[in-house]
Amino acid sequence: MTTSNPSGESHLEKPCLVETSQGFSVSYKNRFLYSKYAPKRAITQAVKSMTFLPNTLILCVSPLLWYGLDEILAKAGDGCMILGIETDIELFELAKAELEKIKADRKSKGIEEKCRIELMPAWEILKIVEIISGKTESSIDFPSAGSFKRAVMVEMSGGSFLNRDFYMEVATAAENAVASFWKNRITLTKLGRLFSKNMLENISRLPFSMNPRRFFGKVENPLIVFGAGEGTQSLLDTLDRKILEKMFVLAVDAAIPALKANAVRIDAVVAVEAQLAIEKAYIGAGARDSLIFADMASRPAVTAHTKKGVCFFASEFADTEFFRRTSKEDFFPPVIPPLGSVGLTATYLALLLRKDSSVPVFVAGMDFSYSLGQTHTKGAPQEIQRLCSMNRLQPLENYDASFKLGAQKVLGKDGRAVFTDIALGGYARNFQATFSGQKNLFDIGKSGLDLGLERIDASGTGFWNMMAAVKKTDWNSSTNAVPHGEKAETKKILDYLENEEKSLERIKELLIYGKDVEKCGCTVQGELEELISSREYLFLHFPDGFRFSVENISQLKRIRTEIDFFLKTIRKGIKRISPTPPSP
Repeated sequence: MTTSNPSGESHLEKPCLVETSQGFSVSYKNRFLYSKYAPKRAITQAVKSMTFLPNTLILCVSPLLWYGLDEILAKAGDGCMILGIETDIELFELAKAELEKIKADRKSKGIEEKCRIELMPAWEILKIVEIISGKTESSIDFPSAGSFKRAVMVEMSGGSFLNRDFYMEVATAAENAVASFWKNRITLTKLGRLFSKNMLENISRLPFSMNPRRFFGKVENPLIVFGAGEGTQSLLDTLDRKILEKMFVLAVDAAIPALKANAVRIDAVVAVEAQLAIEKAYIGAGARDSLIFADMASRPAVTAHTKKGVCFFASEFADTEFFRRTSKEDFFPPVIPPLGSVGLTATYLALLLRKDSSVPVFVAGMDFSYSLGQTHTKGAPQEIQRLCSMNRLQPLENYDASFKLGAQKVLGKDGRAVFTDIALGGYARNFQATFSGQKNLFDIGKSGLDLGLERIDASGTGFWNMMAAVKKTDWNSSTNAVPHGEKAETKKILDYLENEEKSLERIKELLIYGKDVEKCGCTVQGELEELISSREYLFLHFPDGFRFSVENISQLKRIRTEIDFFLKTIRKGIKRISPTPPSP
């Protein structure tokens, strides 16, 4: 490290310490990264106006000489971590050397660190989201996912302005990663138990289902995917039914009543909803003549609403060893990315079903928005429910949705004002990120948010020319030709469920009797750790279920109560597929 003259007129490419009357400044690339007169003043004053709540990830951007560190440590709450970020390799080396000096000095003085202080290597910054989420390892032994409840950025020096847009993106990504983790935790706390129960129950239904792979890459005619947004009815009002008869119709389950009311033949339905409420979409046998593509975590009862057959697929509803372990079994259905929305999932499946990328796929009703008073397409279960319960205090129009917390008014792709919210807006952005650039994937809907796809008018000549040469296909007939059920894997499924049953019984035994049933060469704690940590469904839905510890007696007590619930589900599945014993 070199020291230049007080004037700071240094033209070296390496950062230089510049002595001032109140400490050192840094000169780099013909600019001062701290004040020439009072280097510490700006950062110390900035920190004084900030608050660092417990469990905060404090992102110190371009820390350099780490001015302001003492003030941050004084204000940091319990569970905080100070993470320095620097993209410039020369400035990174300076910050690294200074941090080592600071740590050594504090250690020699016997000062106990209130929170961890680390400097992230420049080459790892792009992976900060994965590191925070626990999806990849870091060279700095980063805390496990769930250790932080918020992220705050502190600009420690003028070095942040050398790449400020990037630092802002990194800070935003870190904040979103932390927020996303806790949003997912809220969802899993509410629905994680149901997701796990459904998956275990649907495993026992696999022998009576069809392999979806027999349909992948087989559809030669154009496909159309219907969501439950207002765009579905708008399209049906103008789309020639003769053209629609030439297409393979794939619908989300919430759109079934609306399509049935318009006499639209549905070739396949996509089901991902886990809760009872989705049963309303199947009232009236609208899916009776359709294939059902059902997620492994979806409500098992919906599979009874078709006489054509069920094809299971799976998406990882949580990052668990249980899912990874089970998905490696031969009997497990195809795994697709967790897309969050049934509309996105249906579009993804449509791309798998088409023969190749030359076959066009059209999407409609993927609005991810709604107009004032109308949240779904006409005839959707939500509208029917409002119609059944309407009175003079609760009209048919659902104005509440447009003025709820988080709702915002935006311009749709047709220039008309529509309403959306945080969740729907996130689905739209996810749709764009996932499907933009897909060949022959078109947005044929007339309303809603922009999906990042090429738009096509159903009444235009381009669409008519595309469909003119297509021949009508009787998909119902071809579906009937596919035999029901593939039972070759039944024995493997039965073995899997019986193994789960034995494992849960063993966990129960260990929790009740402890060392009295301890195996030779293995401690109770060790065996419990091995058995429970790979069966997260026992604790995934706990408020503290993102982390399991065999030392946590409270968790073990709650796990003990969950075992009987899941044993009941597993035994029900075993009974469903076990061979019927011969009569005496």
